[in-house]
Amino acid sequence: MSTATTPAAPVISSVSCTTGGTRPVFSLAWLIQQGYTGPFTIIVTTAGGAAVTGTASGMTPNGGIWTAGEDMNAQTTMYYVQVAVQSDPTIISDRVPLLFAPVTNITTAYDGITLSVGWTAAASAMPAGQTQIRLTTGGGSQVASVTSGTVAQFVVAPNLRTAGGSWTVKVTPVFDISSGPVSDPAPVYYARPDVTAVAVIIPLETVNTTITVSGAGLPDSGDVWFIANLMQDGRAVATTAPIAGTRTGTRTWQFAAGFGIAADLAHDYAVTAALSSATAGTATGPEGSAMGLVLLPPMIDVVTTASGTDRTVTVTVLPPAGDWRISGSAISVLAPDGQPVTGGQASGTGLTRSVTLAGLTIGNAYTVIAAACRGSSTGPYTTTRLPVLTSAPALTAATLDGGVVTAGWNTVTDAGVTGYRLDLVSGTGVMASGTFSGGSGSLPVPQLPAGDQGAPPSLVVTAIGSGTAGSTTGPASAAFALISEALAVTGIAFPAAGGDVTVTLSAAGQGEDGYALELWKNGTLSQSLTSGITAVTVPASALTDPASYAVRGRATRSGASVKGPWSAFTPLGNIAPAGLAIAYDGATASLSWRAVDGASAYLVTGIPGSNGVLTTAPELSVAIAYASDQNPTLSVQAITGVTTGPATSAPVFAAGLYPTFAQDTAAAIIPATAPAMTAYQITIG
Repeated sequence: MSTATTPAAPVISSVSCTTGGTRPVFSLAWLIQQGYTGPFTIIVTTAGGAAVTGTASGMTPNGGIWTAGEDMNAQTTMYYVQVAVQSDPTIISDRVPLLFAPVTNITTAYDGITLSVGWTAAASAMPAGQTQIRLTTGGGSQVASVTSGTVAQFVVAPNLRTAGGSWTVKVTPVFDISSGPVSDPAPVYYARPDVTAVAVIIPLETVNTTITVSGAGLPDSGDVWFIANLMQDGRAVATTAPIAGTRTGTRTWQFAAGFGIAADLAHDYAVTAALSSATAGTATGPEGSAMGLVLLPPMIDVVTTASGTDRTVTVTVLPPAGDWRISGSAISVLAPDGQPVTGGQASGTGLTRSVTLAGLTIGNAYTVIAAACRGSSTGPYTTTRLPVLTSAPALTAATLDGGVVTAGWNTVTDAGVTGYRLDLVSGTGVMASGTFSGGSGSLPVPQLPAGDQGAPPSLVVTAIGSGTAGSTTGPASAAFALISEALAVTGIAFPAAGGDVTVTLSAAGQGEDGYALELWKNGTLSQSLTSGITAVTVPASALTDPASYAVRGRATRSGASVKGPWSAFTPLGNIAPAGLAIAYDGATASLSWRAVDGASAYLVTGIPGSNGVLTTAPELSVAIAYASDQNPTLSVQAITGVTTGPATSAPVFAAGLYPTFAQDTAAAIIPATAPAMTAYQITIG
């Protein structure tokens, strides 16, 4: 109860709508005048002066609450409020307009510095003179006002930009001292989702990607939505609708984003992401860091190696032309049904990836796909699967001769084999290489070092294949050591007594376990002979015809599946010395014969107590002690080159009596042989 004697109307200082709608509630504050403290009453009228029923409550000398008792229509009617002296309603304050229609459709967009807020103006006949926006963060609040329009933009105070917690915006219409209902809080997203990985699924036509984001301020539970931007040379050219993310780790989310536009390879592309409301355009946060895209699949080179039954698949990625940003690669080995093989996936920095796989079914139709990477950005995988060849062919034969090596091998049945690569390998690397479609092939052999015994080159054969995505190579065969050393015919020996001829060859010293010899007659192959040692026997029956004979030999191994080079042809000197004559005086035999063309020496054998005597002249005198029970047969063989030719033989003397005039011996008549000599008549005079 006022103690002042003269009633005075208060001055309204503020009016705020605490509840909007058709039955609004208003809270009023006023200033008393002339010390008069009431009691007061609150009066609400239309612009035309029609009273609106309502109830006042919470009345104090300085304020009160008024609740509408009948429906009010803000869209069609303007309303005012006044405060009057209860005992004399004619003593009344100035009227103040009432705002009770809310602002709707609030949108927010925050870029990390500037906050943009949009809204739909209140559906009210009483216009608002300004709009107040209140940003509330975990670190405090900030208020901004605009006098016109339905969009506000302001810089968030630096001390609030790092604030965590929940960020919201509330928008209130204001007319001078009268404020309308405060809107429901609208979310403001402030966390930056950095793109930590991206994989391009469909490269050029629509640029479909799978994006992984993470960030310190991101939610760690609940429904979280994102938008993604496709950047072309740093400029956004496409933005997705909101996409629900799937949590894959602590504050880490993943989602698929398709941009629906074709890429132009003349430009560089990247993606960014931002938090978003589920409804497009309602709320978006700042973009996180971008990640560049790889838009083309690579060409690849696949090499499979074997260790027992394990297979190591090594894939080298050849980056798309012109894209120097490629820094890594990813591969996946697929089973025949197209599903990934356990342990067959790898990715990382570098353009070569390897996986070692156990338990494969050798020969099955395995394949591999690969992608080029740009940091954690993975490009599209190759659309064509390249075969993984798991079978190794086996070399079965190899012949080196005349500067050419010819080999044979068992083929494999792996799907995707288009041929075989045959490599000639030495200690310094691959000397020669060629590709062949079947199970045999020949390679030219570079000049081999002379006398390189013990270090022969080897052959290796590998199954190969190719496709639109690149090339593939299977496991190499076991190395097949060659015999590269040509032999030499080191000796040809005709027995003095006649019979088979022995041809001696040098050893290659390259693991051979056999030797082959060819006998040629008048330039035509007559016989092929083999031996386990360097001495090869030529049957005497093969040399009965008068002809020009020659031999050549080679080293062999493994049942002659490995054959070395042929030696040079060596003539078979088969001419025996003619005209052998022997004169014997009881102590010395004097031999003479006609010289053989080309002979460098002659071997005389059959001398008692001697293994033979060499002479370079076609004659020889040799001491032979007389023994009545012996009649030695002496043989002469011409030595031509390495050949000790066939022998001409004759006894020292025929049966009969011979005079002897040996020195220091009395002249005598001696029998040639005894005791079975035949009597001969001697005629004297």
